[in-house]
Amino acid sequence: MKKTVLKILVVALMFTGYTSSATERDPFLKARGKGSKEFALFIDNLGVDLKNTLIYLRDENGGVLYKENLSDGKEYKKLFDLTALPQGNYILEIEDGTRTKSYPLKITDFDLEIDHAHQSNFYKPQIVAQQNNRVGISLFNVNEKDVELNIYNNNRESVFQEMIPGDIVLQRKYDLSELEPGYYTMSFKVGKRVFSKSVEVK
Repeated sequence: MKKTVLKILVVALMFTGYTSSATERDPFLKARGKGSKEFALFIDNLGVDLKNTLIYLRDENGGVLYKENLSDGKEYKKLFDLTALPQGNYILEIEDGTRTKSYPLKITDFDLEIDHAHQSNFYKPQIVAQQNNRVGISLFNVNEKDVELNIYNNNRESVFQEMIPGDIVLQRKYDLSELEPGYYTMSFKVGKRVFSKSVEVK
C-alpha cells in the first residue's frame, strides 16, 4: 500500500457506557457501528508499570500512520476517526513495558470492522533478577518461536550469542562476571521483533 500522509482525528470522549466493559489492564476497543469509520479506545489504570504506553496505527505493511506516547500514565479515553484512510487492512498496536497487544482493523466502503477474534499478544523478555553479575531472564513465548540472544558491549560488538529453542515459557540465567565492567545490551530477536535490555557488569 502506498504510504500517504494522513490526518487522523483523535478526540477526547466522555465514554458514557464504555468504561464498564474495560478490565484493569486490557484495553477496551469498540467500533462506533455501521456507517461509521470511528472507534473508541479506553485504557484504564495506567499506573507506574504502564507509564509510557505506546499506541500505534499501522498499515498492512507495518508502516506507522499514527503514534502516541501515554507518558503521564493517566486514564486514556479517545475516539479515532479513520474516514480519511482508504479501504484496506490496518493494525492497532498498544505496547507497554511487558507486552504488545495487536488488533486487526478493516476499513470498507461503509464502515470500520475490528477483528477481535484474531487479536494477539506478544510478550517482551523481562529481566527478573540481577545480582553479582548474574542475570535472570523470563519470556512468555506464546507463539513458541526460537529466540536469538545477542549481548553487545558499548562498541556494539557482540560478546555472546545464543539461539534458544522456542519453548512457551523461557527462563535462563547468565553469568556475566567474565565480561569487562561496564554497560551491555541484551538483544532478543523473536520472529521479526527485536527487544533490548540494558544491564551493568560491575
